Amino acid sequence: MKYSKKIRNGFCLCLIVICIGSLFGIREYIQYINVETISMNDALADYDYMWEVLEENYPFLKMAERKYGLSMDALKTTYRRKIETLGKKRVDFCVYYEIIQECIGKFRGLAHLTIYSPFTYQDRVAQLEAQKQANTFDHSSQKLLQIYNDSIVKKRYQYLIDKYDVKTKTLSPVEKSNLEFRNINENVAYVKIRSFDTRYILNDRNTLLEWFSENSDKKYIIIDIIGNGGGSDNYWMQSIVAPNIDKELKYTFYYLTSYGKEAKEHLNLNNILPEELNPNLEDLLKLPQINQEDLSEVDSYGTLSVAVSPLYRKKICGGQFFLLVDNEVYSSADAFAMFCKATGFATIVGENTKGDGGGSEIFRMKLPKSGLIMQFRTMHGLNPDGSSNVEFGTSPDVVYSGNPDTKRISILACCLNYIKSIDE
Repeated sequence: MKYSKKIRNGFCLCLIVICIGSLFGIREYIQYINVETISMNDALADYDYMWEVLEENYPFLKMAERKYGLSMDALKTTYRRKIETLGKKRVDFCVYYEIIQECIGKFRGLAHLTIYSPFTYQDRVAQLEAQKQANTFDHSSQKLLQIYNDSIVKKRYQYLIDKYDVKTKTLSPVEKSNLEFRNINENVAYVKIRSFDTRYILNDRNTLLEWFSENSDKKYIIIDIIGNGGGSDNYWMQSIVAPNIDKELKYTFYYLTSYGKEAKEHLNLNNILPEELNPNLEDLLKLPQINQEDLSEVDSYGTLSVAVSPLYRKKICGGQFFLLVDNEVYSSADAFAMFCKATGFATIVGENTKGDGGGSEIFRMKLPKSGLIMQFRTMHGLNPDGSSNVEFGTSPDVVYSGNPDTKRISILACCLNYIKSIDE
């Protein structure tokens, strides 16, 4: 009996030692990970997982094939072979990173699909800090911060930052020139907004509120977002719309989703629950411009509402708003155009936007072995007629079809001519 007890005690002691050793080993792996290389097995596992996530959660594969002449099977096989032909037990991490970048680059950023570059990583970390300062830090931001602060992610990207000589000073600075004001005439006020970047919110909000107050008696207000690639919806909601409405404005749009494991977790994080999704995709066939090919790669559809409440009891500007857009207006800038089109907040003048403004927050994740960050839309937002907002953008109310080389001046002239026709 005493002998058996000694064996049991010895066995338990061994288990404790093994567990402690395992934990120490994991910690040591994270602490001393060789950031310069990645094993061939890890590289292939990472690559295969990336494609698994895309096939189950990214509802734009068919669109990528028809827009860019891609074959998903060929693309997947080609770049896996590129990794395999490196032929070493451990692969130079920069070579692996460049292969992954080249592969995902074939999608040309469709629906925000990208692998973070070291520049992007550094830039997005700075944006999160700006969100804290602008008081727009939410649960999605917290989740993102966890990814950015992951030990392996930080070590890998710091290595890439050093390797590619990415300097902090090369990041896009927050300049006062984000806003440009012009007094067109006694009836028309004009502001150019170059970006909705989070880092501009805090400074621009007060500047715009003051400008709206100074021009509260103007008959027409022109908001020019030509070339604006987006940033944060909070920018236009808080700084443009909310001060200039006296009742809530709201609109609803359809979206498609593949609803794989990662998409499900992401949508749940944005308070979109499974019971809110409808698997009866044939319901959407009533929409005249719906693409049935897009329906073939998703599991369900849902509706998402976007609402903005007044900042004050009385709106600052009582005049008519116009929004100038072109084919570079993207992401949250396009979301503003969608809002204006659906609610009538502003008359849109210009070209079809670049689109991709319909949906919840962009989904971001780390690839488990490499620590690289991948992002894409899990929602495929639709325009009211059923056409893809990602593919076709938002159409203007007043169409400009002139010389693209002079479009900024010409779209403004088109708007002023339209205003003149109203006054006549």
